Amino acid sequence: MASMLALQRENPFTYTYRLAPAGKSFGGGAGALSWVVDSALVYQIFPDRFYRLNLENDVDAASLNDFYDGGGATLYEAWDAPPTIRGFKGGTLDGITAKLDYLSSIGVDVLYLCPVTQSAANHRYHPNDYFKVDDMLGGDDALKTLVDAAHDRGMRVVLDAVYNHTGRGFFAFQSLLENGEQSPYADWYFLGEETSKLTGEPKKVKPFPVRAYPDESAGEVANFRCWWNIPELPTLNFECEAVQEHLLAASEHFLQDTFKVDGYRLDYPIDIPRDFWAAFREACHATFRDTHPSKNEVPWLVGEVFGLCPDWLGKDGAFDGTMNYALGSNLLGLAIQPSADGLPEELEAIGGEYSIKPMGVEEFAVNVQSYMMAYDRAGVAGEESITTTAHFTNMNLLGSHDTPRVLTIADGDGEAVRLAMSLMFTFPGAPMVFSGDEVGVDGGRDPAMRKGFPWHAQETWDMQTLEHVRNLSALRKDVEALRRGGFQRIEVNGAKSAYAFMRMLDVDENGIVKADGSAVVVVNADGADACDVNVTLPEKCTAARGVDIRYGSETQAASIQGDDSKTVRIDRVAQRSIAVVTLK
Repeated sequence: MASMLALQRENPFTYTYRLAPAGKSFGGGAGALSWVVDSALVYQIFPDRFYRLNLENDVDAASLNDFYDGGGATLYEAWDAPPTIRGFKGGTLDGITAKLDYLSSIGVDVLYLCPVTQSAANHRYHPNDYFKVDDMLGGDDALKTLVDAAHDRGMRVVLDAVYNHTGRGFFAFQSLLENGEQSPYADWYFLGEETSKLTGEPKKVKPFPVRAYPDESAGEVANFRCWWNIPELPTLNFECEAVQEHLLAASEHFLQDTFKVDGYRLDYPIDIPRDFWAAFREACHATFRDTHPSKNEVPWLVGEVFGLCPDWLGKDGAFDGTMNYALGSNLLGLAIQPSADGLPEELEAIGGEYSIKPMGVEEFAVNVQSYMMAYDRAGVAGEESITTTAHFTNMNLLGSHDTPRVLTIADGDGEAVRLAMSLMFTFPGAPMVFSGDEVGVDGGRDPAMRKGFPWHAQETWDMQTLEHVRNLSALRKDVEALRRGGFQRIEVNGAKSAYAFMRMLDVDENGIVKADGSAVVVVNADGADACDVNVTLPEKCTAARGVDIRYGSETQAASIQGDDSKTVRIDRVAQRSIAVVTLK
C-alpha cells in the first residue's frame, strides 16, 4: 500500500482504475439482477424494534399484548427504554406493513429483514425452526401480507438466513437432550468437544449427556461445538447430508409461491463448506425462476463476508455481493474529522473486521483504487467478468444491526454522517441504511444500537438527515449513471480537500467514454470552506456540450470550459458535501 501511495502522490491520475458500466459488464444489459443494480435504497429492519401496532398509545409503559389467538400474552419492554440483550419490544411484521407508506416516501425499494423465523432471541439469530415465521412477529400470514404489500409498491424483500448454527430449541438439538445416545440426530452436531475458555483449544470429552446449559459459575463449558463458544449456538455439521438437505429445503421454502421473497442475506457464511453454497445458489435460482413472474430474474444472494473477498462472488463463489464493510470503512474514514480529544472508542465498530480510521483525500483515493481493482480480477474495462458485476450488486453500508449507530461512530457529527451517505449513494452498488439512521438514532455496541424506532418521539428526529436520505434516493433514481455507470477517478484542481469521479454510462470498444449521460461527482471533504474546482474529463472522452446541476448547494454553478470542452467548472461546492452534475 505504501508504494502505491507514493505513486499516487507522484502522479495521482496515472494509476487510475476504470470500472466498466453495468451495461458492459453485464454483457449488454443489467440482466437477471437489474432490480438490484437499479435499486435506490435498501432498508434494513430489525423487526422487534421497528414498530409495534398501537405503539403510540402504550409507549410509556410495558404492556400486555396478545400475540396469538389462544389468549396468551407476553410482557414487553417499554419501547423507549434502553434496549437489553434479552428483552423484547414487540415489533411485528404487521408493524412494518403499516409503515410502508413512510418507507416509500424516503425512496426505499428493497426491504432487508433481520431473521423472522422461530427463535428464542429478540434478534432471531438463534433459529429454532427454519420453516416457520415467529408467532411473536405475526407468523406466516404476516410475512405473506408484508411481502405482497411491498411487491404492490414495487419493493423487494430480502430475508436474513442463519445456517452456521441453530438455537438450543431446534428440534434436532432437543432430540439430543431428550434421547441422548439414541437420538437419530446425533450426527447433526459436533458432540464430545469441549473448548477451553482460556486457550480456545477443543478437546475430546464424553458426548452424553449433552451439557446444553453449562454452569459457568462452576467452570463448566459445553461439551459440543458451538459458534464462538456460545452454548446458545450449537454448530451444525455440514458433513451430514441431512443437514444440507434440510437447509436447502428451507431456502427454497420462502422463495416459493406462498411467500415469494426476493433473496437472502447469509449470516457469516465462511465457516460453511463452499460446495454447500454452490448447491444453495443453484436451488435458489431454480426455485425463484419457477415461482416469480419474470423468468429473467434471479434472487439477490448477499454474504456477510468481511474485507475484500472477490473469490466469494459470482457463480464459482456462490454470492452476488457482500455486506460491503470494506467500502463503508473508507467512506466513513474520509467523512469523519477527529476532535482534539482524539477518536471515540466506538470507531472500532465491530472490532478488527470493521474499524474506522480517519483519512485524507490521498489515502482515500488509494484505498478506493485497491477496492475497485480487487473486485475485477480481469482488470480490463468493458470485459465481462463475474467480479465486475459485484461492484453493482454489493450491499453498500455504513452501519448495521451489528455495529454502533453511524451517528455514534461519527462521534455525534451529523455532517460526517451525511457526507458518508452522499458518497455511498453515488458509488457503484446498492446503498443500504439501517432503520433509524435516517432520523439520527444513536447508540453504542450491542444492545445499545438496537433501540426501538422513535415513532413516538418524532420531535427528536434529525429532519436534516431524513431529508438528505430522501433527496439522495431520489437522485439515484433520477440519474441512471449513478446506478449503472462505470467508475473512474478524474482530475480535480482548486482544493486539496476535493476528490472527483465520473460515472460513465457508455464506453465504446476502443475505450472512449461518451460524455452524454455521464455524471461527475465532486466531494469537498473540508469541514471549513466551500470550494471552486475545475474537473478534467478523461483523455479518452468525447467533448461535453453542456452540463446540468443535479445535486448541490442552492448557490451551485457549473459550466463547460476549455477549447476541447473537457473541463467542467463547478463553483461553490459546499464544505463536507458533494456536487453532482450530468453531462450533455
